[in-house]
Amino acid sequence: MASAELSLSKDYAAQIDNDSIVALALNSIGIHEATANNNLYLAQWYFVESLKHAQRAAYSKLECTIYGNLCTLAKLQNDTSLMSYVRESYDYGIEHEDQHVVFLAALNLGGMYGLKKEYDSACYYCQRAVDIGKQNGLNKLPIAYVALSEANLDLGNLEGADKWAQTAIDLAEKEADQMVLVNAYNKKAMVCSHKGMFSESNEWLYKALDMSEFIDMEKSRIYHLLAENYESLGMVEKALE
Repeated sequence: MASAELSLSKDYAAQIDNDSIVALALNSIGIHEATANNNLYLAQWYFVESLKHAQRAAYSKLECTIYGNLCTLAKLQNDTSLMSYVRESYDYGIEHEDQHVVFLAALNLGGMYGLKKEYDSACYYCQRAVDIGKQNGLNKLPIAYVALSEANLDLGNLEGADKWAQTAIDLAEKEADQMVLVNAYNKKAMVCSHKGMFSESNEWLYKALDMSEFIDMEKSRIYHLLAENYESLGMVEKALE
């Protein structure tokens, strides 16, 4: 239903030659394909098409948002090729004093630096996102804590990673943010696994699996960690399952 309505919006906007609305609609369709259908390649196509219209309309703020969405997909594929565009978005946000753009760009820079194994820089930008989110009351703060947890885990700071994962869980549960909650549960499970708490890690993973309609983009990671935990517990048959 959502996809059909967005397609209608795109078509109407194209008829009146409004590139801004076409770009917004295409970007929203891309988000829907990624989150609801887990079709990352189709989502990427919609984001790229959206970017063309945003650039034609000189809609710079939307361009930054689209680069962020493309960056999210790139991170899932361990691709850091968009880093320069995310840096441009970050600089744009600072220049125009747009804290929401800076927040999202900082998050994405943290993710890119994490992929490049530059963990100190990853922690810096994730912490920057958290600080901006708190200072400006942004409603996406839980995902920033998830990212900060991941960056600390990469650095080997298990206590910090545990603290921020739990903070993300507490906030996401309070805000009923189901999609972020799945990420937070998964991050908490990863921390527990690194601590050798394999059974507790699985408990968090099964909590994520219970939210089946929100886990498409995380499902393979959840099952992968479940298998590793069961293997570490000596439960080989369960790991193979």
